[in-house]
Amino acid sequence: MSDPNQEQNDPVYIPAEPIEPVFPADRIEKGEQPIGPDSKPYPLENGD
Repeated sequence: MSDPNQEQNDPVYIPAEPIEPVFPADRIEKGEQPIGPDSKPYPLENGD
């Protein structure tokens, strides 16, 4: 079932607040590991 409305809804929808990354910058400054789309922390430093 292909719904043409759903196809347009996703990309067209714009949230009231500006789009922010999955991890806010303030968390990175605190030393927390940001969580990526795969639910895995991004390696902030190689070999850490």
